[in-house]
Amino acid sequence: MNDTCDAVGVWEVDLDLASFVIGYQYPLDRVSKEYAKGVKVLQNNKWWLLDFCSIQYGQLEETSTSKPVQYYIALLKKHTLWKDYTKGIHTLKEKDKEEEKEQAKEQESISEKFERFYKPYPRKEAKGDAEKAFGAIKPDSELVDKMVSKIEIYKKTTDWTKDNGKWIPLPATWLRAKRWEDEIIVNGNSNYKPPHERNDSWHEEDKHL
Repeated sequence: MNDTCDAVGVWEVDLDLASFVIGYQYPLDRVSKEYAKGVKVLQNNKWWLLDFCSIQYGQLEETSTSKPVQYYIALLKKHTLWKDYTKGIHTLKEKDKEEEKEQAKEQESISEKFERFYKPYPRKEAKGDAEKAFGAIKPDSELVDKMVSKIEIYKKTTDWTKDNGKWIPLPATWLRAKRWEDEIIVNGNSNYKPPHERNDSWHEEDKHL
């Protein structure tokens, strides 16, 4: 259809020619069903390929001084399709705006998740690198919870408390090494949980870490 339609995507239905070109005999009812959402059936045995103009030319503007653009617009008007075209373009614009909003929400969500990770992390250096490492992981909320929980455990370890935190890795290094998956033994207890995960507000073992 794309090869035999006119300059704005109007195709004079000729299944015999189409079947000859592709080497397969397509019944009309099957073609109508498969292309139902992509075409508009016109009078005089013609179909209009709905996305043809937007794919081939982008957005056609009546204010354009381009002769080809004015020709395409005139042809659409000749087929009484100009209103349909402008309506379709408006719909596409709205769809693009919605997609941009969704992407913005997703980006905002990633930013919020990162801040939730970064806030409790005790070493505040190379934040930009940490953001890149975090973004590459694309963690869901559940994984961020796990990261935060593991950070709270690490804060109780000797490695992170000795020498004024000298041995605490950069946050990006911690992320890239997937340190939230570490099995940490704190004070001889591999089942240690930070206070915020326990039912009791205080544990004797915390006194001795």
